[in-house]
Amino acid sequence: MDRRPGESSGYAGGGIVFAPTDAQIAAIPLNERQNYILQERIDLTPVIDTPEGPTRVEIRVMDVRDPATPHTAGGRGLRPVLPLLRMGRGKMGIDHNKGLKWVGASAGLIDPST
Repeated sequence: MDRRPGESSGYAGGGIVFAPTDAQIAAIPLNERQNYILQERIDLTPVIDTPEGPTRVEIRVMDVRDPATPHTAGGRGLRPVLPLLRMGRGKMGIDHNKGLKWVGASAGLIDPST
């Protein structure tokens, strides 16, 4: 659970509540709830072998609506514009990878012809 970007209380996940309780969610005033994003937590499997042990990878892609992109099977009129790849051996989030020798590095590219 986190406030929307631009209203977050910090950098690199500062202000995020991992696994909020029902009580924490219920405590958010109804008129403030549009300022929060609630995401489902998924368990990531370590699939990348590193010198320090298996590492998890998370891949996110930001899409924008694009009238030029056909609404065909899976297209939905969306165009990928920004990939985000993260690696870590702890929970995803900078605070959960502190003290680990190597947590990963990554780069993502999008083929503009797709």
